[in-house]
Amino acid sequence: MKNNRFALLMAICALFSSCATVRLTQDERDALNVLQRYVQLDRSGARLDGTRYHSMAELVSWTDEPGWDSFVVSPGLAIGRPVAAGEKVTARVRYDVEGVMDGDTFYPLDALTPEASARFGIGDPVEYVLVRMNDEWKIESPLLPPHVGFGATRAFVEELGAESSLRALDDAEYLAKLKGARAGHCNCDRLDF
Repeated sequence: MKNNRFALLMAICALFSSCATVRLTQDERDALNVLQRYVQLDRSGARLDGTRYHSMAELVSWTDEPGWDSFVVSPGLAIGRPVAAGEKVTARVRYDVEGVMDGDTFYPLDALTPEASARFGIGDPVEYVLVRMNDEWKIESPLLPPHVGFGATRAFVEELGAESSLRALDDAEYLAKLKGARAGHCNCDRLDF
């Protein structure tokens, strides 16, 4: 009986420690809020839509961004703990990547060449740098191609009328859901790495 209670107590401690909230300074928290808003809008396709880009522009330090005819299809991401150092805050983002839309063609991750993976920044976590400008945190770098979720990508592909890409995208989304279910992701709000 005592061993069962001890095992239960240890399991509860492990669960809560894996989903523990990290203590952040006010600057780190404010910068994190900007980064979270940026990646949320990016995943929704705001950088691909000229009528919605203004909501992204207030979060970045650059004044102009290229028109994107290629982008990364990313069903999810994890944001690492932001770290304040002087007048900047850095935070790493690890994107889950399932492929790339290039024009009207979807290329699954396993079909990308190493050169294409490097061009789109696929692989290692991305380190975002945020700076304070006019009492607001803004993303200073990097300027990567958009990282768009499946829903916004599907809407983009349907608008193009690219049926073969739509089928390939559906297959990739199905496989991504299977991978996520097998990994047993925790759905709590936490900083993952």
